[in-house]
Amino acid sequence: RVDGEQGSRVPGASTYVSQRAVAKPSSYQMFVKSMTQQLQQQHPENKQAENMRKIGELWRNMPPEERERYAQEAQVAHEANQAQQAHQQAALAG
Repeated sequence: RVDGEQGSRVPGASTYVSQRAVAKPSSYQMFVKSMTQQLQQQHPENKQAENMRKIGELWRNMPPEERERYAQEAQVAHEANQAQQAHQQAALAG
């Protein structure tokens, strides 16, 4: 760590904990996460690039109502990440 850089080490641990904000995942990222494993199980012979093309095609053709489900999942994941980060920062402070 460079002097003056924000963040710190957890006492007794070798892992550096950054104080940077955790980025909010997008609804598309949540969709990709859910579909990747499903496609790999259905078509184990496909390469990752083929699966990503299929995921992109499914996303483009998805109705807005269904996309909203993934937007809500992304919001829940973001709130969970913020809570976890706050907990880590509280552990460092006290």
